[in-house]
Amino acid sequence: MTTRDGNEIVPPVIGGAAEYLGRLEELAKNKDAQFFHLSARLPRQGRTDTIYAASDTMSVILKTYALAGENELHRHPGEDHMFVVLDGEAEFMGRNGEITRVGKYDGVFLPDTAYYCFKAVGDEPLVLLRVGAKTEPSGGIVSRYDPLEQPTEGLYQGKKAVELILHEDKFFG
Repeated sequence: MTTRDGNEIVPPVIGGAAEYLGRLEELAKNKDAQFFHLSARLPRQGRTDTIYAASDTMSVILKTYALAGENELHRHPGEDHMFVVLDGEAEFMGRNGEITRVGKYDGVFLPDTAYYCFKAVGDEPLVLLRVGAKTEPSGGIVSRYDPLEQPTEGLYQGKKAVELILHEDKFFG
């Protein structure tokens, strides 16, 4: 299915770290305006990342979660980013264990020094808009540090990854 200008309404789900980085690099080559429509098939299990726009310094990603979330406390050195909840609810946890529950149209801004993790809560899938901006050339969304300031796995965390199962008939957007 496509929009009037030929863009896919429900773009493909990214299938791993290499594909994720490749899509960011591909979009960053475009030096013109990038138009998009936020939409996604919702997961029954697992998570999705759909990259809509990117430059050398910024990215726009729609993230969906059935349950769980980014459960390991981490920060992204060299990248400020923010999430806006478009549907569902989440609990974000900070470095000192503080928990903030967020719902539809709530947001959180995370400078590159802020540690966080989050999980989807409730019965409905969580849909987040994520916008990131590099604060230094070597930084980026794939760089992560744990609370001991050690580099840690980021995208599609190997054995921790949950198999993605999409709803046949549930969509966002």
